[in-house]
Parts: sequence; structure tokens; C-alpha cells
Amino acid sequence: MGLLTKFVLLVSLLCAAVAMNIGATVWSVRFLDRELSKPLASMQSTLERLNEIRTEIQRVEDSLEPHPAEVRAAIEEALRAINALASESQVRVTMGTSTNRNLAQRLRRAAELAEQLEDGGSEVRAELFVLLGETTALIRRIEARVLDESEFAVDFSDRLRSRAMLMNLISSALTLCTIGLSAGFVRRWVLSPIELMRRGTQRFGRGELDHRIRVRGDDQLGQLAADLNTMAETISTLQDERIERERLAAMGEMLRGVVHNLRTPLSGIRGLAEFSRDEAPQDSEIPDMQARIIASVDRFEQWLQELLSVSTPKSVRLKPERVGDWVAALGEARRDAAGVLGVRLRVTIDSDAPEIAEFDSVQLAHAGWVVLDNAIEAAGSGGEVSVRAGGSGGTGWVLEFSDSGPGIPAENLEKIFLPYFSTKPRGTGIGLAMCRAIVQTHGGRVQVGHRESGSRGGSGTVIRFELPRVPGPRSRESDD
Repeated sequence: MGLLTKFVLLVSLLCAAVAMNIGATVWSVRFLDRELSKPLASMQSTLERLNEIRTEIQRVEDSLEPHPAEVRAAIEEALRAINALASESQVRVTMGTSTNRNLAQRLRRAAELAEQLEDGGSEVRAELFVLLGETTALIRRIEARVLDESEFAVDFSDRLRSRAMLMNLISSALTLCTIGLSAGFVRRWVLSPIELMRRGTQRFGRGELDHRIRVRGDDQLGQLAADLNTMAETISTLQDERIERERLAAMGEMLRGVVHNLRTPLSGIRGLAEFSRDEAPQDSEIPDMQARIIASVDRFEQWLQELLSVSTPKSVRLKPERVGDWVAALGEARRDAAGVLGVRLRVTIDSDAPEIAEFDSVQLAHAGWVVLDNAIEAAGSGGEVSVRAGGSGGTGWVLEFSDSGPGIPAENLEKIFLPYFSTKPRGTGIGLAMCRAIVQTHGGRVQVGHRESGSRGGSGTVIRFELPRVPGPRSRESDD
């Protein structure tokens, strides 16, 4: 989930919580208005209308000799109040339609009797007062019922207010929970990764380039942390390469002076040995001894040249070579040495190996012989060494050397190509360093591991040259 998506989700959660809170508040207000305010207002209006009707009837009843006109006026006023009650829907619900109709009928009958007061005499008056008394009693019963309902409404209103308050409390609690959850998400998704990256960059700044920032998720901040780790790894690699170049450069300056100072007396020793060999009697031991001196000087001269080659960029002469023939010749050159030590040497050319590739056959053979000599020595009597050439994708090929020896300790796998690192009592640590320099000059790389796949402590060693079929421009620049 991307960082933008997370922020949109957080904003949506907050908006939903606020909208829910507002909705709960609006619902509570409307609910209370519908369930409390309107019924109570209706009851109040009903009681006021009933009081008006009862007042008008009471005014007629209080008159010992009611005047017909006053009676009609009072009854008409009561009828208007009844009609007003009938026009209000909520009042009809409160009083009931039949009750309202009964009151209207009684008042209309009272109006008819009021018309007959002047001619009807005492009988009409008596009937009118009886009717008005019954109407008053009915109104009192209605008022008592309305009051009872109002008490029930008040009690019900308390319960409704409690429920509305509970709804608001729940809505507020959910809103607070949503805000807390959003804050937790912000801390987990944004603040914590930023803090991890800040601490990581501080450690990078102190030179701890082996530190790695823990990546969380695959959003933009996770990708940034991964990029910072990649940057630290790249800087560490470049720093190691720069240190090695500086060390080799310093070593080269020193070695050139040492080699120069050694070559001068060696040239004199060799020249003197040649002169003594030529002047000495041929049937004496002197020519043979001088020849051995000359051979020792030549070997020492070759060793000095290898010593310089470690700190001096190799010059390679690239030309097309037949890979199969060259690899076969590489193995044949060391087959006798392997046989003397009782080591079986096997050369294999895979079917996907390229027929033609461009490389410096002399320099690459020298690198191959260094690896082969070490492999034969490690395999020992009764051991086995194999050389294999094969393909590596569409643009490369591999040259692999493996032996059945005890294998290189895991902690030394990355060190064996460093100049002057050696685990042999009489080793110089120059050969494999020179080997890697030659392969790198060809635009390739060297890998080392154990013979058993996936094992860090298995028997035997595998050294693999990964080479391009046609080296790139950088390699060609070193052609002479």
C-alpha cells in the first residue's frame, strides 16, 4: 500500500468519524423533537383549548338566568375551540377522534337548546344545564387523561434523553478511537520509518556502512529505506575499492623501487654466471653450477615481475581464440604435474560453451595455471581436479576449476584474492591476487565457493571465471 493511499485512508477514517458524530447529533435532536417536543406541545395546546371550552361552559352554568344571546355566544366560542382542536393532527392523536366528535355533538346540541330558551321554558333550561354539566364532566375526564399522558411523556422523555446521550457518547468514543487509531497508523506508517531512517543515516555518517535500515512494507518510505541501504552498500564497495587502489598504488611505488634495486645486482650475477660458464672447462662441474645459478636468477626475475604485476594494471592483447582448443591446452600443460602427485585431471567442454571468444590467451592461461597449481596441491594424492568450460547466458562464458581437497575455510573465502594473503607456510599471496586482476581486466569477475552446492563447509573448492565473449570498451582500452 502506497504512502498516498495510507494518507487517503486516514483522512477517510477521520471524515467518517466526524460525519458519524454529526449524524448522531442531528439524529438525536430530530428524535427528541419528534418524540418529546411535539407531543408535549400538543398536550399543552389540548389543555389550553379544553380550558377555554370549560371556561365558556362554566360561565353559562354560573348564570342563574342565562340570557339566550350570551349562551349562544359562549357555545359558539366553545365550538370554535373544538374546531381548532380538530384541525390539529397531533391533538386528534392525543384526544382521540371519537372524543373530539362527542364534544362537538354535545356543544351543537347545547346551541340548539340555547335557541329554544325563550320559548321552551324551564324544561329546556334544565336539559341545557344537564347537557352542559355532562360536557364539563367529559372535559375534566379528558384533561385528567391528558395529564396522565403528559406524566408518562415526561418519564419517557427522560429515557429518550438517556438513550440520545448514550448514542452521543458512543459516537464520541468511536470518534476518539478513530483519531487514536489514525495517530497510531501515522506513527507506524510515517514517524517510525522516518526515525529509523534518521538513525540509519546518522550511523552511515559515522562511517558504519555495514549497518542496514530495517525496511517495513513496500510504500515510498520503505523504498526510500531500501535505496539508503543500497547507497550505503555502494559507498562501502567504492570505499573498499578506493582503499585497495590506494594500497596497491603505495605498494607499487615501493615495489618498483625494490625491484629496481634488486634487478641491478641480479643482472650482474647473471652476466658473471654466463661468463664463468662460457670460460670454464666443459668437462668440469662449473658450467652446470653456473647454469643452475642462471636459472635461479631467471626464476627470481620472474617472481619480481609477478610482484609488480599485482600493483600495476595488466595490459591484455585481445584476439579471437577457439575456446575448446585453448582449454584443452590449458589442462594438458599441467597434466604431467598432476600425474606426478597422483591427482586425476579432467577437462570438460560443455555443449553450450562458445566456439570462439576474444581474450588474451597468454595472460588468461597464466591466471588459469595459478588456480590449477593450487587445486592440484589441495587435492593431493588420489584426489581429483576438473576444468570445465561452458556458456553463461547469451554474451558470456565460464571457466570453472574444482578440486576434491579439504576446501577453503568459510572465513577466508573473501580474503584469498587480497594481495599477500596466504594460508600456506611458504605462500606469498601474489598468485590469486594477480589472477583476479587479469580476469577483471578482461571485463569479467572471479567467484569462489565450495564444491558441494549450498554448503559453506563442504569438501573441495570451486573457483569460477565469468568472462564476456567480447570484452567491452573499457577492456579494449588496455590493448597495446
